[in-house]
Parts: sequence; structure tokens; C-alpha cells
Amino acid sequence: MSMSTVKDSTKQAISTINAYTINTRGVTKQQLNLEQAVFKLLNKKIKPPKRKHERSIILESWNERGASQIFMELFRKPLDQKPVECLKAMILVHKLFREGHARSLVDAHIRTTFFESLRLSWKRYPSDYGVLDAVYITYLLDKINFHHQHPQIDGDLSLEKYLSKNPIFNITEALEIVTHLLDLQKSVLTLQNAVFQDHALDDLKAVSYTHLTLPTKRI
Repeated sequence: MSMSTVKDSTKQAISTINAYTINTRGVTKQQLNLEQAVFKLLNKKIKPPKRKHERSIILESWNERGASQIFMELFRKPLDQKPVECLKAMILVHKLFREGHARSLVDAHIRTTFFESLRLSWKRYPSDYGVLDAVYITYLLDKINFHHQHPQIDGDLSLEKYLSKNPIFNITEALEIVTHLLDLQKSVLTLQNAVFQDHALDDLKAVSYTHLTLPTKRI
């Protein structure tokens, strides 16, 4: 038997096992792919999340037309016990708000209680990353609340998109939006300070800052 034949037989056997596993667990291949992407993203290495895993998860929000399954998979993880994994999860959520389906923000608002509970956990038991986790979650909660109050503004805070959707200028609405944007800006600055006041700055913490630069410029 040739080596290529052995390889083909092995691949076929693995595919059969995977298909059987999916069927016996009652999950679809799409759900399994999401589980694997989240598992690979939330590793304990102090390195930025890999873009390919982020992309797979964000694309799933467009397939699902929301983020219910994504949040369900994320919240199954012990994020209140693993600060590095929690930070990676929050970076993903932030990116999901900007690049994912618009429904992602609505689905996040439904789960506000979980975010608040997670923030409280890291406030009570702060660690090197735990402090940053708590501040990052605070920012995300502020952002979730902002978009709940102003659903006409997309998660990437694009002024161009807002004006295209709202051609008739409403001064009262505009003033309210600006006021709430300034509040959100304060939350951004608090998070930036939390990143840079730590002398042990690493690539993962730096990435949490770079995700803030684009929305900061838009505010």
C-alpha cells in the first residue's frame, strides 16, 4: 500500500469520526467550527489573538445575523478565572461590535448582566491582567449602553454612515449624541491609561490599545 493511499484512508477515517461526533452531539458543522475557533482564540499564551480565528468568529455573526451563538460559546468558558483568556475575549467582543453584524450589539445588551458580573469578579480579585479586564469590560458596557441609546449609529462609530441614514439634521438629537460620545470618550481614555500605566506592557496589552485608536479618532 502506497503512502498516499494510507494518508487518504486516514483522512477519510478522521472525517467519518468527526461526522459521527457532530451527529451524536446534535450540533452542526458550523457550530463545531465556531467552538474550535473560540477554543483556539482563547489560549493562555500572552500573545495577541490570531486574526484568522477572529475572522472566523466575526464571519459567523454575519452567517447567524447576530451573535447569540458566539456569546453562548464565549460565556461557557471560565472567563472569571482566567485573566489572559478574558482579555482576549473582550478584544474579540470589541472587534465584533465594529466588524460584525449590527445585531451583535443588541445581543450583547441582552447579556449586560453577564458582563457586569464578569467585571465585578475582576474588581474583587484584581491581578495584573485582571485590573485591565475590569476596565476593558467597563468600556464595553459603556459602548453597549451608548448604542442601545443610539441604535442609528453603527458599532464602528462611522459619521458617514450615520449621515447617509439620517439626511435630515436634528439638532436636539445631534447634541444628545455628542454629549454621550464625550462620555464614551472618557471611558476610552480610562482604558488607555490602564494599558499604559502598567510597566509590564506586552504585545497582548498593546493590541487592546490599538483596537481603541480607530473609534477614538471617530469620536
